[in-house]
Amino acid sequence: MKLLLKVLGIALLGLVAGFLFSFFRIQSGSGIDEVFQKNGPWRFAPKMDLAENQYQRALIARVGLFALLESEVLYYALTEDENGDPLSSDHIYELTGESFDARYWSFTLYGEDDFLIPNEEKRFTLNEVNMVFEDSLKNSYQFYLSQEAYGKNWIPSGDAVEMSLLLRLYNPSPDIYERAGEISLPQIKKIR
Repeated sequence: MKLLLKVLGIALLGLVAGFLFSFFRIQSGSGIDEVFQKNGPWRFAPKMDLAENQYQRALIARVGLFALLESEVLYYALTEDENGDPLSSDHIYELTGESFDARYWSFTLYGEDDFLIPNEEKRFTLNEVNMVFEDSLKNSYQFYLSQEAYGKNWIPSGDAVEMSLLLRLYNPSPDIYERAGEISLPQIKKIR
């Protein structure tokens, strides 16, 4: 009986230790480079292998509730500015880029809790429909992340200590899938 209790105690201790290790690894973001690749300051998962990669599955369950498979959408996340500093509502950021060869695309800003940042304007996203383009071909754009209204295209950053910008490309062209790590993504610049 004592042997059985010892074995059960060791097994329980192993389960608790494994759970805590996994929990803190996911919370801290360590190992994130095992799942995501970089395209400039943007991170993306070239393949969402939720059946085989348990770490990726747990990480996406934590930050990407209701994430779709890569056959439907490619996700690019921006958490740092051009200098490698974390994005923060203390600053104003300018992003410039060009339209994407995809059925639909959008930018959405999230707070440190991975949820939308509350704001009075109830404005959380810019996309190919509500973006004001710089040219008549609906190709190039410029938009801002800031606490106060700034420019034609603006997403309020509220009081987020840290934040992330998520670019979703729904049904992108085969070329984008093939060159996911090389395609032209918006450039970010901290202007204040």
